[in-house]
Amino acid sequence: MTAVRSPSAAVREGPGVRTALDPKYLIVFLITLVLVAGEARYGILGGYNRLVTTLGVCLVTEALLSWWLRGRVVNLASAYITGISLALLTKPQANILWPFALGAFLAITSKYVLVYRNRHLWNPSNFAIAYLVLAASSSVAILSHQWGNDLRINLVIWVFGLIIASRARVLHVTLTYVACFIVLAIIRNLIVGGPLLAELAPITGPMYQLFVFFMVTDPRTTVSTRRGRMVVVAIVALLESIIRISGDFQLALLRPFYVSPPILALAIVGPIAMWWDLRRTAGRTVGRPDHPAPAVVAAALVLLLMLCPRSAVAQTTGIVGSWHGSSTCVDRVHFPTCHDEDVVFDVTAHQGTADTVTMRADKIVNGKREFMGELTFVRLDSTWVSEVNGPNAHARFIFVVHASDMTGRLVDVPSGRLIRRESLRRASRAP
Repeated sequence: MTAVRSPSAAVREGPGVRTALDPKYLIVFLITLVLVAGEARYGILGGYNRLVTTLGVCLVTEALLSWWLRGRVVNLASAYITGISLALLTKPQANILWPFALGAFLAITSKYVLVYRNRHLWNPSNFAIAYLVLAASSSVAILSHQWGNDLRINLVIWVFGLIIASRARVLHVTLTYVACFIVLAIIRNLIVGGPLLAELAPITGPMYQLFVFFMVTDPRTTVSTRRGRMVVVAIVALLESIIRISGDFQLALLRPFYVSPPILALAIVGPIAMWWDLRRTAGRTVGRPDHPAPAVVAAALVLLLMLCPRSAVAQTTGIVGSWHGSSTCVDRVHFPTCHDEDVVFDVTAHQGTADTVTMRADKIVNGKREFMGELTFVRLDSTWVSEVNGPNAHARFIFVVHASDMTGRLVDVPSGRLIRRESLRRASRAP
């Protein structure tokens, strides 16, 4: 996220008197609120070492590059916002810190290298996360927590978020995206079925709150006109929905994008729109002359991007391995034949892809494993999904991996009712 610079950062209430607070500091307050609320209620950071690493690299990189290229250290509020966003959104599959350090470096460096007419084309956080989930999809996922039914947290963040977006004069961007998301979620629900609330629920989670309040509204990477900004976010929402529907039908063409549809949709649409707008308005604005030094940084960045995917692909998929735990029935009224089970899941990767695995499911009966079935799971939005569609049932398994723990649920697709909850631990050896 780049620091917000509203057309009127300070509003005069009288002759020579400035009273309004710069919107970028309101943005700092909002993202800190999301951090504090999420960590206090759900522990979404996963460790303060992640926050320290990301913030430290962001602040140091911003200070050094601005001093080298601009002759002074710029205001570090932008780097702070970027660091918090990355620390919250980046979720490695194991207890590793390199994605946070690399993501922070890429985010800040992109502001000084990936530029056109002295404007960077990508939102820094968006660029870094998009690169990580594409190049290191076997190691890095996106924040998948939801605020659940805690309406207080949602209400506080949305109220402050909307007020601050209004003060920063980007409220129309946020509201356009939210409206498009809702309409397209309803259309997707009509196409694929299932409970409508499940399609709408993601917009209330912290990942989307960071997305709608900090990424799509970034003034430094949005087009110059109000109507243009609304059209761009509508296209982002449309592309996101297309990726999601493709994931529902498991279309191979868009499989690399299933890991995070909104982040990758913005990473595609945003810079194209920004480039077109800067090119269209080139005759009306005069920018500073290009500085030759970014070419050196660009060469180093290209080399880094070429090397990183090779090491990332060597990482094992986080879900691969043996898992042991419980499968508990939650609705015996509507599913009376369901039984609680002690289960073992053996997960193996498909060769040549990091987002498809095979899961063999066994139950433990009298101390021995009994085979139940085998399913193919596809990674979608930091979750692993598989559908069972037979003559008597249409259900969806959804699993989420948190380091050495895995949680899941089995949902009846036609009714949207929850059938089972799964709670498993990674097994050092299979029972």
